[in-house]
Amino acid sequence: MSYPTLTMKPVYPLSVTLGDNVISSSKDAGYRHKRARFTRMPKIFELNYVAMSHEDLQLLLNHYNSVSGASSFFWVNDGEAAEAPKRLSNHAYVSGDIIRPVVYDGHSYKCTTAGTSGSSSPTFVTTENQTTSDGTVTWTENSYTVTYAEPITWKYVEGGLIEVTVKLEEV
Repeated sequence: MSYPTLTMKPVYPLSVTLGDNVISSSKDAGYRHKRARFTRMPKIFELNYVAMSHEDLQLLLNHYNSVSGASSFFWVNDGEAAEAPKRLSNHAYVSGDIIRPVVYDGHSYKCTTAGTSGSSSPTFVTTENQTTSDGTVTWTENSYTVTYAEPITWKYVEGGLIEVTVKLEEV
């Protein structure tokens, strides 16, 4: 399942913070256990929409209700994709490099097999976490697997517009 396609984009740049590295569970009497020292801390993305329509809000709330708070889904960070450098031909890439296609498709791609890109740009796959071969490089579509970090909040402002805040936590 993916984040819903809305008619508007959030305000960029997004607010990105690192999640807490403490694991809590009510099953163990509320005791707080710390994760291992070198465990990756998840990112929390705050998306702010300043003039959302009623239709988009309803679409977003339906999505929130359908994933029941705990189910993960895919989300593409459009702002990150737009800011990524364009793919270069015959260029050496290392694992972890992030690019976007020369013909922008709204996605970014992470190098998961280092190598040299081909002389012409491949057709990039836009399906979540799928791979594209490019010379000796393998690119993986760079969607985030996320959950809702907290309930969606909104308020009505002048002219019947709606300000909405969504917080997504990387899984």
